[in-house]
Amino acid sequence: MKLLILAENSNGPYPHMHYRALGTMELRRRAEAKGHKTEIIEWFTRWTLDELKLVIQTYQPDVIGLSITLMADMKVDTIKQNELLSWAREKYPKLKVIVGGARDEIESDGLIDAFFLGRSMKMFDDWLDDKDMTSYTVSKKHGATSKSVVYLNKEFNEFTDQPILPIPKDEDYYTPHDILGFEVSVGCKFNCSFCNYELRNAKITNLSKAENLHSMFKNAYEKYGITHFYAVDDTLNESDEKLEIIADAIKGLDFHPQISGWLRLDLISARPYQLELLQRIQMQSIFFGIESFNEEASKRVRKRSIGNKPFETLKKIKELCPDTWTTGGLIVGLTGDTEESIRKSVHKAMDENLLSEIRFQPLGIHLPSKDSNKQYLSHFNSDLDNDPGKFNYQIIESAESEYEWKNEWTTYTKAKALASKLRDELNSVQLGHSEYSSMNALKLYKKCTTYDEYASLRHRTRAKADLLKQSYVDKKLQYFLKL
Repeated sequence: MKLLILAENSNGPYPHMHYRALGTMELRRRAEAKGHKTEIIEWFTRWTLDELKLVIQTYQPDVIGLSITLMADMKVDTIKQNELLSWAREKYPKLKVIVGGARDEIESDGLIDAFFLGRSMKMFDDWLDDKDMTSYTVSKKHGATSKSVVYLNKEFNEFTDQPILPIPKDEDYYTPHDILGFEVSVGCKFNCSFCNYELRNAKITNLSKAENLHSMFKNAYEKYGITHFYAVDDTLNESDEKLEIIADAIKGLDFHPQISGWLRLDLISARPYQLELLQRIQMQSIFFGIESFNEEASKRVRKRSIGNKPFETLKKIKELCPDTWTTGGLIVGLTGDTEESIRKSVHKAMDENLLSEIRFQPLGIHLPSKDSNKQYLSHFNSDLDNDPGKFNYQIIESAESEYEWKNEWTTYTKAKALASKLRDELNSVQLGHSEYSSMNALKLYKKCTTYDEYASLRHRTRAKADLLKQSYVDKKLQYFLKL
């Protein structure tokens, strides 16, 4: 069987970034291990329809897989995608089309045979082996000319879902500007009340080996000149061991890997040894999901911002890792918080230069689907989504927002307005950690003090990223024509 995987891996709200697909590399590895020839096309929404048709005619796959995690414009890209699939199905009636990378099926006019929701490695293996998929099946649709099925693996299997390390190939056409992802572990052992990550509250039993991670860094640098990497783990510092693995993996390399990742600040406060590990690693950028500096509000989302500890820890990180870009994520509107508390803590963090950037988001509550055919979507709901009242939020019917709620001090609409006001007051450019790393990988980052400067930098970054993506398209197309 021949598979063609079409991936879109760095669009979404950040089309100027230049990250390479990790999940599709793993799918290729698994398929090839079972004897199936597999090719990948990245940034498929950047290809013209004629180019994609030419590839399909030349390669003639039995299966087309779509990875749609980061489609740039879902409406526009879906129209283009469906036009391609309609042509392909008419030309090759036996063709199968599968989709992954999303949390729900997308509008496809009956052109897609199967949707794989959430983390799909085990389901994909079983599908390739033509095993019974009944245990994964959560929805079926039968149309006049086609039928589709939705698969979801609700049982996390730590023995099957091993952490992924990238296995690049020359035909992927890597450049020194690319950013490669990797996993130290799968899942997150915490269960924050607002978090809808499907693999939260997981028992972590498998970790990447430091020597394997070292080899990956070494190969990426020596073969392709790649120096930038991102840790996909939901919480990179959930254990000291995970940071130890990275610290050990970078020892003895001829370069220093520029790594970005997501960490919990309160864990560093509680485990001072992690400061030593971060000093050894010297990450390029970190996103801290702080949520709130307020002790009561933090406690209610199952985190621990205790007294002055968050600020003391941030100060130590700044001293030990002066070149690390740190973005703090705050949720505006949490029960137990107040506007006064938010303002006081935010100004302290920024006035004392404890964070490079703060990103504000109002609390969003996504209620369980009322569609009887989509009850499986509750798999991707947080505890707060499933029972807002338990966390002291009251849902309000509103024509303006599907998220409208109120608590003892604010509403969703007011929290959204406050988040916007705080951005304006701080003159915040909202430069996230992954965006910062991408700009550095493209050799374009320059400190911005105003939003206009940031917009100009973002424009230049996208122009260079577009050139790199087009170069990839040109080389990959010629690759297919020579097969």
